[in-house]
Amino acid sequence: MFIVPAHLKEDFRRHMLYAQRGMCPPLPSTVCQQMSVAEYRNQTTLTTSLSLNKLMSHIIDNLQMNLREKEEHLKLFQKHHNDIFLQQFPSGQL
Repeated sequence: MFIVPAHLKEDFRRHMLYAQRGMCPPLPSTVCQQMSVAEYRNQTTLTTSLSLNKLMSHIIDNLQMNLREKEEHLKLFQKHHNDIFLQQFPSGQL
């Protein structure tokens, strides 16, 4: 995962202004900066948690899935991602 540096955003904006005027300056060769391992792990954890929460919400809200299917999926979810499951079902029961 990488973060776009502010100077690159500014260079791109400047490039677009030149392009609108018919001129085309070259873009700089640096397009991103490396993240620290801690930032990467934090972002990975946060992104994964958000995605799993969306998946669980989709299972719960899916009108095309019958109750039995939902229970099966949620039990698997509980088995493999219990921490996320407990956020939605604090008692641990469906």
